Amino acid sequence: MAKEDFKGEPTEIDFETGGSVSTFNSKLFYIKKKLYAFKNPYVGNKRKIAPDIIKTIDNHGITYDSVLDLFCGSASMSMAFKILGKSVACNDIMLSCYMNAIAFVLNGDVILSDNEKRFLLSNNPDCDIHSFFSAYKDRFTDNEIKFLNNYHYNIDELFSPFLSDGLTVIKRALCIAYIQNYIMEHCMVGGRLNNGQVLAKLEHRMNHARNRDRKTNKGMEMSFKDVRWNEPIPDTPGSNYNVFSQDAIYLLENLKEFDISPDLCYIDPPYGGEQSDYSSMFDFLEGYVNLQTKEERDNKEARVKFVNSGNYYDNFKSLMKATIKIPWIVISYNDSSWGNIDEISSVIKESRSEVIVEEFEYSYKYRKDSKKKAKEYLILSKV
Repeated sequence: MAKEDFKGEPTEIDFETGGSVSTFNSKLFYIKKKLYAFKNPYVGNKRKIAPDIIKTIDNHGITYDSVLDLFCGSASMSMAFKILGKSVACNDIMLSCYMNAIAFVLNGDVILSDNEKRFLLSNNPDCDIHSFFSAYKDRFTDNEIKFLNNYHYNIDELFSPFLSDGLTVIKRALCIAYIQNYIMEHCMVGGRLNNGQVLAKLEHRMNHARNRDRKTNKGMEMSFKDVRWNEPIPDTPGSNYNVFSQDAIYLLENLKEFDISPDLCYIDPPYGGEQSDYSSMFDFLEGYVNLQTKEERDNKEARVKFVNSGNYYDNFKSLMKATIKIPWIVISYNDSSWGNIDEISSVIKESRSEVIVEEFEYSYKYRKDSKKKAKEYLILSKV
């Protein structure tokens, strides 16, 4: 049975020698265990099936030392590849995802001290509520807004936004990642989008069974006392880690300029339609990073390239064409995607020589019909 040794590394018992050894299966076990601890309910994330994806890649004999996770989202797959010992470059145009990737992929050993955690949660500065929060009074109580306002102020007090040294950047990213994962865990209660957002309206969230006091049966505010201070994944000697926040097609077309040459590119794009407009769905988290409204944030055109059905096909075709310098690509899709699997495969074949399709079932918690299992496809393609 797999376990964690004293270094936190995935190992198994070698029954011939009696010692601990690291194996592929022990790493898969560790990936499942490590990702589960993050409790990140990010829409469409592959946290639960990351070991299956990696095992499928291995079953086809694909060898790779470096990976580009092109639409990293929650960074679950990037973290999984890092645990495997691969060099990882992860990219997402969304700033909240970018911060998560800095915190848990680029970072291998930086953690917040107990004093820093206490300051973040307990310091009560005499400051006004930022105007950013006025648009979210239907999502949070007054007390919650005050806490989130103070927490952001405390981040700036501890780690100045005007400093760009590596340690400061990573600690700021950790602060943001911890609180946004906490908010998602408590406020994404499923059932439906609320005005295009995944965070439930306050009344819906407070009435949800997850947020009710067992004794009084009354809805509870977020206490913020049980933030999960997940530790990052240790770096593997000899491996490199990079994090980008670029338009996916632009990044692929300029790999040399970004100094990355991956053996494999994992692609989990938005699947098209209303529930693919992640920038709008995660509007609060995107804005909370810098306390900016949607109007103050830029690059809208790039954020919706893989949302609207009218231009999805052309953008996907451009994306595939831009992968020609990468030996292998692995693409996740399911049966709710912009096209059926045959249509998607035919576009890939225009730019690449070999296309393999694997299928398995998976239940998406935030689908309208969550009881119906989706057909999840993994497309493996050689240049």
